[in-house]
Amino acid sequence: MYFIICKSIKQKWWDVFVKIYLIKWYTVVFVTDLKHRKTFSN
Repeated sequence: MYFIICKSIKQKWWDVFVKIYLIKWYTVVFVTDLKHRKTFSN
């Protein structure tokens, strides 16, 4: 029983971690892309 609970908590934590990581990564890529576009337009 305890093992199952631990596993589900780990799974949830991992899901959250992956989502946060992806959001950060996409934000960084998006921002750098915008900066590049601005420099090109100038």
